[in-house]
Amino acid sequence: MYTEDMRKMNLHKIIICISMLCMMTLCMMGCTNKVTDKEPSETLESQEDTEQTKEDLYLILENNMSEEILTLYSYKVERQFYYHYDYSTEFCNKYGGYESSANFTPGRVIEVVDKNSKGQLVKVQLSDAVWEYEKVKRFSYDAERGVFVIADTNYSIRDNVYIFSNEDTIKITDISDNDILTVVGMDNKILSINVTTGQGTLSLKNTKLFEGSLLKLNSDRYIEVEKNMKVEIPEGTYTLTVANDGWGGTTEITITRGKTTTVDLDTLKGPGKKKGKIKFDINTDKIELYVDYKLVDHTKVQELTYGTHRIEIRADKETVWKKNLVVNSAQATIVIEIEEETEKESQKETQKETEKETEKESEKESEKESEKETERESEKETEKETEKETEKETEKESEKETEKESETETEKESETESETETQIQTESAPE
Repeated sequence: MYTEDMRKMNLHKIIICISMLCMMTLCMMGCTNKVTDKEPSETLESQEDTEQTKEDLYLILENNMSEEILTLYSYKVERQFYYHYDYSTEFCNKYGGYESSANFTPGRVIEVVDKNSKGQLVKVQLSDAVWEYEKVKRFSYDAERGVFVIADTNYSIRDNVYIFSNEDTIKITDISDNDILTVVGMDNKILSINVTTGQGTLSLKNTKLFEGSLLKLNSDRYIEVEKNMKVEIPEGTYTLTVANDGWGGTTEITITRGKTTTVDLDTLKGPGKKKGKIKFDINTDKIELYVDYKLVDHTKVQELTYGTHRIEIRADKETVWKKNLVVNSAQATIVIEIEEETEKESQKETQKETEKETEKESEKESEKESEKETERESEKETEKETEKETEKETEKESEKETEKESETETEKESETESETETQIQTESAPE
């Protein structure tokens, strides 16, 4: 029989069970709150036992090679994690082949293929589910529509997309129009942007003496000097040369991304006006050399003031070579090879002439063939007409023969009838 004591005992057991459940719940909540304070690998282990799948993608936020730690962003749970790795960790490209760990740079997307019981990376691989565009120069951003345009293709982009510049993350509005980018995405969505070649600012002061002349960076970039100008330059080290009206000099500068490098042109003008002795080494004598639109003897050394000069070479009264020359040293030899270019032009002209002749010959052959075809058709038509006429003549002859035969038969029949009538009459005559 169920007594009051038994009821109390059961109630006591239920209270004990509920208390234990509450304590377990509190313990679990405490563990969850302490996850981010644990070692990075333990955090990933506890989190991904229930959430990671083989297809999970991670964005690399940092690769600390000295500490051997990858900082990753999980697109699935939208959180940052840390992974330890060591010399035994396999780093693979998207095809499964070997890839240097140094190439696992911020902005790239990877898959965590395997890890050990401590959560340390065993194998990671660049994802083949994404695309990567390198050296992107043609791009634009439409903030209102949330569209990033590469060349002529539109891609959607979120405001909080990760954009990397050196070791920093920047806003999309910090990207310069002259930057060179590496863009990673999936389908029509942008996942990350990395500014691989950024811009710095070159600032010039005390420009008055050189305004209107050309400033040269290395050997392939010229900038017209304006009053106290500032201009964006791709990061890197350059040899800067400036010269005008006998003044000028050269210095080496370094452009740093996001920084301003200032050059005082007064420090480059030198103590006074100078001239440089310029020798022109041209591999042919069948030319005329013009300096600043004046004909000079190209076999002799030319003394030119520091500054920019117009150099032009003509052959057969046609310009075959021209360039701006910046004189900024006491002496220099300018080597110019134009024969190859002339030969190439000559070969091109010869080729064009040959093609024209070939076309003409082809046209002539086509015309001849056409004429022959016309003649053949005409002959065939003539033969057909002749055959028709012959057939008509034959038919006429046949008709005539038939008529003659018919007439002959008629005559014979007539004669026979006459003879018969005569005979009948003779037999019928009285004795």
